[in-house]
Amino acid sequence: MFNDHITILASDQSFDKSQVNGIDWQKVCIHAVNEGTASLYYPKFDHVKDIIPESIIRFFRKHYENALIYKDISIQILNELQPALSNTGRVVLIQGLALTETIYQEPRCRSMGDIDLFLPDGNIDAVRRIFLEYGFKQFRDYKNVLEYKQIMIDLHEGLWGTDRFSQREYIIPEKNVTTIPSKLIQGFFVLCPEHLALHCAFHGVKHTFYKKIWLLDLLMLYNAGSFTSEADNRQEYVLKCLVFEYLVNRGILPSGVYNNTNYHLSPFTKRILKVASQLDRPGAGQVALAFLCPSLGKCMDYLGAIVMPPKQVLQQMYGKLSYPELAGNRIWDIIKYAGRVFVKC
Repeated sequence: MFNDHITILASDQSFDKSQVNGIDWQKVCIHAVNEGTASLYYPKFDHVKDIIPESIIRFFRKHYENALIYKDISIQILNELQPALSNTGRVVLIQGLALTETIYQEPRCRSMGDIDLFLPDGNIDAVRRIFLEYGFKQFRDYKNVLEYKQIMIDLHEGLWGTDRFSQREYIIPEKNVTTIPSKLIQGFFVLCPEHLALHCAFHGVKHTFYKKIWLLDLLMLYNAGSFTSEADNRQEYVLKCLVFEYLVNRGILPSGVYNNTNYHLSPFTKRILKVASQLDRPGAGQVALAFLCPSLGKCMDYLGAIVMPPKQVLQQMYGKLSYPELAGNRIWDIIKYAGRVFVKC
């Protein structure tokens, strides 16, 4: 049922009566909130409002309106700060707002937990200062995550998280990224459609697609022709192989949709990607990404950084403790995680 809903939410069609009869709407509400898709249901109820309980209509309308409000306030703030921000260099919308511009135009409205901005011109300190002067405050120990009246701004110096893990440069080099002017906010930029799709694929794998909204993003990008089987290099090919495995294993796309044969993968790598795509456990995607590295040495270097991140990353995770305390907390978390995996297996 939920995969059918994903397909409907990604299409231009509304729900019809045959698709909503006999549904346990309480389960749908819980599922939609947990998966980040709750704001997308209300515009799809045009033809079935007379047979859906009024309480359910109100529930989804509230989530839809909250997403609209968050989006509008975020755009208003960015428009106010645009002259100052643009003077620092490029400010690139990624994730939620970029997807709003490209595939979630109204009446759709994708919910967003924060506003992600990529700053490729070494302008992160200047941009942070502008937001702080506006009234934003640093969120916890995250230097580049700022909060103001429930609006969160997440500043990214590296598109693939290289500001936290330099080893991610092995996966997809920053220099290969193309930006174009934004149509949503004048003076800002977005990734070109193909690189936006690639970034969404990377982001989803990094988080093991534990929310279906990230699979929905890719299905919509696929339907729009942005997430294709074409690949410019082996890393991109492996990433797309992995993401298509996720989409197929969850019944969102049929098998055989990915048929690029320009690159060769060993049977071992194919098996690892298939197994990784079947796991919902946090961390599985991070391990799978290691197979995008171009050599075994870089793969091991990447895995080492994931297991024991740099000190500043550990401090964001556990607070400002001494390095032995940080390392101890990390090792204990890995032991607990391994125990949970062992029990489930």
